[in-house]
Amino acid sequence: MFKNIIVVLKGTVVAQAISIVLMPVLTRLLGPESFGQFQLYQSFLVPLLVLVCMRYEIAILQAEEGPELSALLHLCIGIAVTVSLLVCLLGGAVAHAFFSHKAMSAVFVLLLGLGALFGGLFIVFGYLAVRFHAFRLGAVAKVVQAAVTGTVSIILGWLAAGPLALIVGDAVGRLVGSASYIHTGNRLLQCLARPPSFVAMKRVALRFRSMPAVAVPGGLVNAAGVVITPLGLYAYFSASAAGHFGIVERCIVGPLGILGVAISQVFMADLSRMIRERRPGMVAMYWVIVRRTLIAGVAIAVVCAIIIPHVVVFVFGREWVAAGRFAQLLTPLFAVTLTASAVSMTLLVSGYQRLQLLWEVMRLLALAGVWLLVSGAKLTAETAVAIHGLTGTAMYAVYIGLSHYALRKCERDSAAPSQV
Repeated sequence: MFKNIIVVLKGTVVAQAISIVLMPVLTRLLGPESFGQFQLYQSFLVPLLVLVCMRYEIAILQAEEGPELSALLHLCIGIAVTVSLLVCLLGGAVAHAFFSHKAMSAVFVLLLGLGALFGGLFIVFGYLAVRFHAFRLGAVAKVVQAAVTGTVSIILGWLAAGPLALIVGDAVGRLVGSASYIHTGNRLLQCLARPPSFVAMKRVALRFRSMPAVAVPGGLVNAAGVVITPLGLYAYFSASAAGHFGIVERCIVGPLGILGVAISQVFMADLSRMIRERRPGMVAMYWVIVRRTLIAGVAIAVVCAIIIPHVVVFVFGREWVAAGRFAQLLTPLFAVTLTASAVSMTLLVSGYQRLQLLWEVMRLLALAGVWLLVSGAKLTAETAVAIHGLTGTAMYAVYIGLSHYALRKCERDSAAPSQV
């Protein structure tokens, strides 16, 4: 397992290094307000990426090899295309009816629909690569996506495109990253080359109907928990405050989460196989991942607490000093983000979708409570960010405990037949 983790981490680290190296160029071409507008776009995109395949992509890890897997893959792509078209049509109609800057709003909606489509394809192909243990293919796709996103954003930023530079760069990066899977993934091409019948797609949709029934509401609640603080900063304070928070998420929280997801890909591939084959050792493997990622996360958090305010100003420029203060306040969250991301799919893969939904509702309520407190007590942006970090840290600790409970129960259930 750890050999595969190293393969995935190599690609992820290179991809993040590309993004971070290019970021100082972007922060000098585009100010905090442009990043705040991009954060608004991301806040709309996050829930759309939950809806774009109706969470059927998770079932790629569970489907039977052959016709069922091919039907599921085509079902995901069909749903992604349909949802993206609906976003463009309905969003365009709303923009035309209610917004004064109709042309700009239409461009925003169009890019949102394309971002959802290309992001959905990238997610689907990524799950397929995980299922086939094609971790090197996934690593290459991440590097391609990061390089294209950064390059396109810089070119458009130099041409004075404003926040559209970041939005277009994000959409194009997802598109080219998805195409890199198709270009090199032989097994992916084999699945795509076998178009299933409508009956087969309907059958697979019914078999995995718990994904849209349970995982979609859970995913939307989770997305709301992710975007509530950026939207709160944007609405209650300013686009600039949201931009400062966004740069911290993009350069620190995001990379930690992506590193965790890279570990999660290998962990989930092994865990899903153990569940299918009813093999023991799930809990032991889980705690190895938790311990090692937590040690690394705490070490990173300590370093961030000491040096990050100075580094942010030196790298991104003096106008980003507030981002440095935000990063220091989020130190507790940095310590657990890597671990939480590494095990974030545990409840879904082990069949505890309702427990996942319960946790996501609890987290959303806790974060909503933070913003009720901020607005009621008229707290500063820095205090809001600090309370957000502590609340997120506590909720991730709860998730780690719930995942342990689920895996223990799953392991006992797997062992039960052999004891009869």
